[in-house]
Amino acid sequence: MAKTILQRATNQVPLRRRARPLEGASAEALLAWLREEIRSNRPAFAWLEGGRTVVAAGVAARSSAPRLGALRPPSSSDSEQAPPPPGLPLAFVGASFDERRGAPWEGWPPAEAVAPALLLCAPEDGAGWAVAQGPGGDPGRLAAALAALSLPTPGPNAAPRGLAAAPLEARADFEARVAEALEAIAADDCEKVVLARARRYSAAAAFDPVTVLSRLRAAQPDAICFLWAWPGRGAFVGATPETLARVDADGVLRTHALAGTARPGEEASLLRSAKDLREHRLTLEAIVESLAPLCRELRVAPPRARRLPGLVHLETPLRARLRPDVGLLEVGERLHPTPAVGGRPRERALSLLASEPLARGRYAAPLGWIGAGGEGALAVALRCALVRGRKAYAFAGAGVVAGSRPEAEWDETELKLETVAAALAESEASRP
Repeated sequence: MAKTILQRATNQVPLRRRARPLEGASAEALLAWLREEIRSNRPAFAWLEGGRTVVAAGVAARSSAPRLGALRPPSSSDSEQAPPPPGLPLAFVGASFDERRGAPWEGWPPAEAVAPALLLCAPEDGAGWAVAQGPGGDPGRLAAALAALSLPTPGPNAAPRGLAAAPLEARADFEARVAEALEAIAADDCEKVVLARARRYSAAAAFDPVTVLSRLRAAQPDAICFLWAWPGRGAFVGATPETLARVDADGVLRTHALAGTARPGEEASLLRSAKDLREHRLTLEAIVESLAPLCRELRVAPPRARRLPGLVHLETPLRARLRPDVGLLEVGERLHPTPAVGGRPRERALSLLASEPLARGRYAAPLGWIGAGGEGALAVALRCALVRGRKAYAFAGAGVVAGSRPEAEWDETELKLETVAAALAESEASRP
């Protein structure tokens, strides 16, 4: 059988995958299993989108690289008589926002692809799948996981206890950075700059990242909820509204421009706001320019207001057909960072971010999964936090364009940070 595009793109030995149908397993049972894997000090992953819950743990293969496009994820053997269906992750992929390193991201590589040893998937309706991956598969671990899922689902040991929150930058300092960006815009040095800030939370007991994930999903049911936990590094968890790129096995790409923010009920004014429409146009133009060399055709839909719990954004969907030699990771590297999270022109805008008091790490960076046929999805990691024991670091950003006001940009980041703060406030859990 012919090799897939993904197999041809890597020199790694293909992984064998052993799959079994997973009947009747609830999302709650899968998340409880994931919690125990994290407590057992294993790398763990989750991707919750729509009605589908995908959780995974362990490492069958791993690669790292200095950037997303240089990653060579593993491929799968196509010799098994009953392989898993298309659309299941073979590997999870993630990258840092830029080359800046430092606290609290110690131990996180610039880019990595990890094929988990065991993956469990439960769709909203119908049968799920349990998949063991490795050079020879791992039927023993697969059987153990299925047996664990048949046990009663334990609770998260969580009790709201309030948090001690500390902004890592004073309001006056952040607003001074906004003013600096506005000066650069007025001087025609750039058109848009996206400034980020962070808030540190402390708790009496260790945060439970799976409970954070569950709370985010309950509050943001239309978002992509993700978790990437690694021993010694902590757990990166969030609920992002923004897809960077989605590619199917036939090379059809779907993405969107998402920029411009208002409170619920302000949809009409958002669609008329000169400041927000300008911010959105810059993002859309940059995406089209980045994709044009990679595509055989590109279609752009009209803009619309996208309603989310607590926020409304301007959104423009795009659909394209990629050239045969182009894959998901190349698209992701070409698009990142979009003006929605970096600015425009890119290099000048990014130079203004050097004064941010904390490294962005995986915040606002590409994160997602890739399947055996090259299909997959990358999201922009927003509405997120890095959880490390009894501390958590939440991140948010605001786009600065002509007409922005420093005090309004602070208020926008406060609104975004509250999404994560609400989940953290109810996710402290003592280890058993």
